[in-house]
Amino acid sequence: MSKQLFIIALAIGLVMGHLAWAKTPLDQDAGPDGIVSVEAEHFDENVPDGAHFWELNTDIDGFSGDGFMRALPDIGANDGTVIGGDARLDFQVNFVKTGIHYVWVRSYRTSNFDDSVHVGLDEVETTSESIQTGDTSISDTWQWSNERRSSQGRAQVDVTSLGVHILHARMREDGMRFDKIVLTTNPDFTPADLGPEESSRGDKTKARGPSPSNDGSDVPWYLNELNWEAGEFATTHNVYFGKSFDDVQDRAAAALLAEGLTETSQAIQTDLETTYYWAVDEVNGAPDFSVNSGNVWSFTVESVANLITNVTATADSQFSAEHGPENTVNGSGLIDGLHNSRAEDMWQSNAIPATIEFQFARVYVLHEMRVWNHNQSIETFLGFGAKDVTVEVSANGTDFAALEGVGPFTQAPAAGGYAANTTVAFNGIAAKAVRLTITSNFGGVFPNTGLSEVQFSAIPVFAREPQPADGASGVGVDATLGWRSGRHVDRHDLHLGTDPNDLPLVGSVSENAFNVRDLDLPLGQTHYWRVDEVNDATDPSIRVGDVWMFMTADAIVIDDMESYRDDEFREIWATWIDGFEDAANNGALVGADPSAGDYAPETNIVRGGSRSLPIWFDNSAAPISEATRTFAEAQDWTRSGVTTLVLYFQGDLTDLSGRLYVKINDQKVVYMLAPDAIVPPAWLVWNRWSIDLSALPGLTNVKTLIIGVEGAGVQGVLYVDDIQLVAAVASSSRVVGWFEAESADSLTAPLEIMDESTASGGKYIGTLNGVGNSNNAPPPDGIATYTLTVAGGTYKLTGRIDTEGGNSFWVRILGAQTPPDTELHASGWVRWNDPPPLDGWNWIDIFSDDDDQDATVLFTMDPGTYTLEIARREDGARLDAIALVQID
Repeated sequence: MSKQLFIIALAIGLVMGHLAWAKTPLDQDAGPDGIVSVEAEHFDENVPDGAHFWELNTDIDGFSGDGFMRALPDIGANDGTVIGGDARLDFQVNFVKTGIHYVWVRSYRTSNFDDSVHVGLDEVETTSESIQTGDTSISDTWQWSNERRSSQGRAQVDVTSLGVHILHARMREDGMRFDKIVLTTNPDFTPADLGPEESSRGDKTKARGPSPSNDGSDVPWYLNELNWEAGEFATTHNVYFGKSFDDVQDRAAAALLAEGLTETSQAIQTDLETTYYWAVDEVNGAPDFSVNSGNVWSFTVESVANLITNVTATADSQFSAEHGPENTVNGSGLIDGLHNSRAEDMWQSNAIPATIEFQFARVYVLHEMRVWNHNQSIETFLGFGAKDVTVEVSANGTDFAALEGVGPFTQAPAAGGYAANTTVAFNGIAAKAVRLTITSNFGGVFPNTGLSEVQFSAIPVFAREPQPADGASGVGVDATLGWRSGRHVDRHDLHLGTDPNDLPLVGSVSENAFNVRDLDLPLGQTHYWRVDEVNDATDPSIRVGDVWMFMTADAIVIDDMESYRDDEFREIWATWIDGFEDAANNGALVGADPSAGDYAPETNIVRGGSRSLPIWFDNSAAPISEATRTFAEAQDWTRSGVTTLVLYFQGDLTDLSGRLYVKINDQKVVYMLAPDAIVPPAWLVWNRWSIDLSALPGLTNVKTLIIGVEGAGVQGVLYVDDIQLVAAVASSSRVVGWFEAESADSLTAPLEIMDESTASGGKYIGTLNGVGNSNNAPPPDGIATYTLTVAGGTYKLTGRIDTEGGNSFWVRILGAQTPPDTELHASGWVRWNDPPPLDGWNWIDIFSDDDDQDATVLFTMDPGTYTLEIARREDGARLDAIALVQID
């Protein structure tokens, strides 16, 4: 059976295995955020538990979809732990991504007795803690939450395999109301408002994936096109668009924007501060030409102007220290746009005329000024509020000109809850400062005046919202820089360099994006950039932007294996071509377990991310085993200062002798000279192979990369990950010593050698549960010693451990030196504690838990012989083998 037929058969089997469910599973979005959006009321199963059950409610406005679910009856019950019997809602989800998914819940709390829920996957809760829904200091509002109850981090689930899994919501506190669950693979994604549109349930006949996104707010003013993903059978598209929800919902003639479109995009025109509704009906082809009506989507275009926040206020007088002019711009006394009547939260002068001046950090194109007048509780009697006011503007902060047509300001009501009641329009005047001169107040008796708050808004003419974000690191040298465009722009001048005070112009573009590939930026370097918005018809014609910074990545990724899936057109074996069709000449098969028909990427043995390239080699019938990647476009491996190709590899316990090599455009490079380079001990850990490219020809036009194993009759499996180009020759880590833990020179009780069939060599060392721990300092007993003979250099230790029963040891090498910044226990030992909770035996670098970063400990040793000591710390901990790895 071909790989394609096998995968089709497997997919059919998965589908048939879930026919018992009434609904089709929700589909995870395949985009970079990996969104799964679930309406609580659209469950697959609602399973009550005794007296408790989930019920659909609609009595609180603001929910998404058709309503929300509430755990009833609300009698004060609290199940602190998931015990399997709680009232439960189940949702089927078809996952197209594996790995960590962050869990968000939208809920409504009225107190701390109805604000938590258990969320899990396939009968496994997110953590031992439930999700504390919403901000625990805020009640009576819909909120998104991602926090565990006891503030022990973010709620998350681990999706270990592709396909259908069951997402659960179990009652913890009755009375709890929840509206929506969102899962995402992006740790930086935060849902807002109603959150993403609910994931589709396999109904691919409707239009999906709206752009701009549904319920989007602050959509850029220059949006001029709608885009969507076509329905599965659609041949044409009908687009409805307008400012009326009802017109779009009813498909009124007035809302029909385009009919019979063959493309999945449509040009539009929009106005500022306006909400639009739109829908796409998908029209199928012959013979029925049926219409699949789409959902109504909406978005709101950005405001006419934005609030200026960096304002400084000065005045020529003030009544006392508490009544300074800074009170007019610092928000004191202002809550949700309403001001109080407390005098100490306002500016008050001690003379009339009185002048207050507002300075901005840059020249802004002003839209308007909103004023909260002086609002002391006795304002009605004393009338301190500003009445007749001269408003002046300055483009340079020094020379002022009066604004015409400014009428008297409006008096404040002398009561709290006061909204701004004076607005002055600037109509696009460019200004660095605004000055108000108050010549009279409303009382006319006392020579005092003042203001409560003054806010300025400006038309956004400057570039903003840089992508990547200011200060970003790891930016690719072929990245596209983006930004939000300023208003009224003819072109964008992009300046970029390494000196923030001297940024040369590198290009002028009409779009708000610029690809830096042709600049050949060096790897691992800090760069500064600025976008100046240009409009030759304005004065000034150039709006000089802010200076932003990013750091380029240390490497160019050739392949990190993360993009591959066991899905059509994303298979790893379709990119890395093996010997499946030519077994007589090529003994390689790519896939996690080809003997079982599993041609997916490897997801357990990985160096970085969640996937690696598994190459099963068998030279018993073929002379070599090779996996070949042919690049769609020839690559230049000399740009950005590149000198070295780096790849990481790891072997398997069953490997026989063989030699690893790569071919770059058929130029062969062999890993080491020994014929046993990928057998014990080198297979024990991920090895970094650094290949000097300086002597190889044709690197400006690299078309193929081949990874192979040669050697007559050799068999085994090779895992490859993180193939990169770097700018400097990196040292190659290699295993220089390996030994079974049970081979210790000496071993004292209560450490003992124990039998275990899954351990390397069938044995491991450890202590039995219940013998006691040595948590605070290394013990005088329970120590294993080993002799190390080294050629000199810097080394690390890697141990093969099982974290199920216990997970910590004490480690030291007598006479070895550690870097000055290495955080060790006060005893001088390494406290190797709390490794990741992985199932089974795993190789883990020995790190210091006393270091905030859990940094791997490096040992520097001169040539000679040393003693390694490993002492018990936590009973039940199990150590199987140890590798000594030289890193330079």
